[in-house]
Amino acid sequence: MKKRLSEKQIKTLLQKYRFRNSENGLHRMPLERGDMILSRIRSGQYRNMDFLPYEEFKDRLGATASTPKKSFEYDVVAAITLFSRAAIDGGVLPEESFDLSDVLLQEVEKTSTVEELFEIYQTAAVLFSKLVADTRRDRTGYQIEQCRAYVQKNLFRPITVGEVAAAQGLTPNYLSALFRKSEGIGLHTYIEQEKVRAAQDLLAHSTEPISVIALSLGFKTQAHFSEVFRRHTDLTPSAYRNLHFRTVAATIE
Repeated sequence: MKKRLSEKQIKTLLQKYRFRNSENGLHRMPLERGDMILSRIRSGQYRNMDFLPYEEFKDRLGATASTPKKSFEYDVVAAITLFSRAAIDGGVLPEESFDLSDVLLQEVEKTSTVEELFEIYQTAAVLFSKLVADTRRDRTGYQIEQCRAYVQKNLFRPITVGEVAAAQGLTPNYLSALFRKSEGIGLHTYIEQEKVRAAQDLLAHSTEPISVIALSLGFKTQAHFSEVFRRHTDLTPSAYRNLHFRTVAATIE
């Protein structure tokens, strides 16, 4: 059984390593560049990856093994691990990130040259970043659908943007911006539109008083209901009923 290295032995090896790097004129990769790649992975900016040219890149790597290929292999394995964690920070499910990491590490094992490893390193950064972008896109669609479903379920009572946001675990400002970006209108406007559509159906197909319809849809007063209805249809509720209820009645007859 091999004896465990002591702290003193490690320190001696560390001094030798530093001396060797000094002799070889090693200039490591700037931390800012590594941070930039991780930041772009977290934010899903896969189209904006910026890598050093291969010749410049390989001259900035420390010697972590007996051969350049094995040394770079360790570095790529470490990079993939960091990329995977950055993707999780960006919102990717851990299982999805780890699956991609496993596949890429299997490809690392198949490589025979440093150039192939460098290609996997670049590909990994782009793929993890794209995974974040796809996850955010899918999540946005899901969140918007959940908003729509919540509004429909609670249409016949007062609804606020803050209430819908709380149901999604989001802030009102964030959800409003998300909804507007996806649908082209504000969430508050969407809520009003859906209530007006329901009111149109009730006005055309029932004889319920307008005041009752207004209250059933969560409006505090008939005046407020009429104001919102007119803003979205250019008609008052009574004018809309006069135009459309007769048509429906005539069809039934």
